[in-house]
Amino acid sequence: MSTNTIVAEGAIFLCLLVPVAIAIVVAIAVAANKANQRRLAEFRAVAEESGLNFDPSSRPGFDREHPRIECFQQGHSRRAFNLLSGALAPRPGAEESAQLQCIVGEYEFKVTTSNGKSTQTVTYTFGFAILITRWHVLPDMLIRREGFFDKIAGFLGFDDIDFESAEFSRTFMVKSSDKRFAYDLIDAQMMEFLLQAQGGTVPNIDVGDSGFCLWYGQSKRLEPRELLKLLDWGREFFGRWPRVLRADLDERTGANS
Repeated sequence: MSTNTIVAEGAIFLCLLVPVAIAIVVAIAVAANKANQRRLAEFRAVAEESGLNFDPSSRPGFDREHPRIECFQQGHSRRAFNLLSGALAPRPGAEESAQLQCIVGEYEFKVTTSNGKSTQTVTYTFGFAILITRWHVLPDMLIRREGFFDKIAGFLGFDDIDFESAEFSRTFMVKSSDKRFAYDLIDAQMMEFLLQAQGGTVPNIDVGDSGFCLWYGQSKRLEPRELLKLLDWGREFFGRWPRVLRADLDERTGANS
């Protein structure tokens, strides 16, 4: 086979390959757009059912609006989007003595790493639910299931807060800028509640600013109705805050019951 024949056949192959590649790219883009439209429709349906406002637009300054919520301070190119927000009326028979505000949605950030020769950027997207209380400023506190590296950190002396329940201390990592607040919030009843619900259903709990944020992980993107379930879990968690702690926070912040 001559060189000219090889070149000609290569040209024909490229002519056939390029349209196929373009068709594949277009098909992927169309499928992604349809999936996004379905997701937006689900968000709008959930907003209507729950009485919350829905804003699909991107909010790049969301991390600055919540500077003490740890999960929003990672990476770069941060933004929140598909946000559901509004007031939550107290549930019948619940301990919630005043309305809670909520913001539920999706958060995205990027992490760029370099080995000196090449650079790689990974995008992380996760669902979250913020419940905003009547108290102006709450101490920083993080509650999550304890992992392997937490145990290593504890062995090296960087320990989290220990509680009377050895099982709870083994299962959960708790850090706070105010140990008194942590001990007041996580009483025996709260420990029992978290331990009973630990089978993959307890989200990370990040307390700060005027409320707390819930999420399952930096790559755990949730469906709209799953976000509402996360919000309901947060309401149940808040409903179990001890009355003594609520009264103390009211006194310290001047909030009305």
